[in-house]
Amino acid sequence: GSSEKESLWYCELQGEDAEVFEDSFVMVSGLDESFMSGESIQSGVTTLLAPNALIEGGHMMIPAGAQVELGKTDRRRSLAETSGTKTVLAVRVVANDASSTSSVETIRKEVFEGVGLKSQYEQCSHGKLQLIPATGTGITGGVTTVTINQSVSGKSRGIIESAVRGQLGNLANVADHVMLCLPPGTNDGWIAYAYVNSWLSVYNDE
Repeated sequence: GSSEKESLWYCELQGEDAEVFEDSFVMVSGLDESFMSGESIQSGVTTLLAPNALIEGGHMMIPAGAQVELGKTDRRRSLAETSGTKTVLAVRVVANDASSTSSVETIRKEVFEGVGLKSQYEQCSHGKLQLIPATGTGITGGVTTVTINQSVSGKSRGIIESAVRGQLGNLANVADHVMLCLPPGTNDGWIAYAYVNSWLSVYNDE
């Protein structure tokens, strides 16, 4: 068999597409591996315009021979940047059969106080990157709680992530970085994941 590994590519939907579809991140299929692996593709910077693409079930399917246009954006808001002041929003999730184990206050302390996310990034950046709690309606100390009409047990992390994002709307406009703390019980025994150079990271409970 072949020892080559296929890369998985995700695209963050923008504008009307982001408003219409539940998934703000979709897996791109239909493009040659050589095209997607080219030097012109840069995570968090390159834009993809495909007018004939079909978006369904968390996938963007591009028909063979369809016109595809690449561009660039200056919107690269992620914690990969090493200087400046960035807002952070942590999201506690309550589902039908489970909820994030930690309370809002515990999550706030773990992220913004002591040896947490804030102090670690500030230490690694030698004080050049400052993380501050996001503010807004329903947000307390950089943390908010979202209730979803969905059971977690045995479900995929993607289904629960999509349900949470559906309740929060366009998360990219809420803070520079958003952390989703999903309740325990999803399948596959995962710990955490993030999209490269993105504003979003997802955690399996604690």
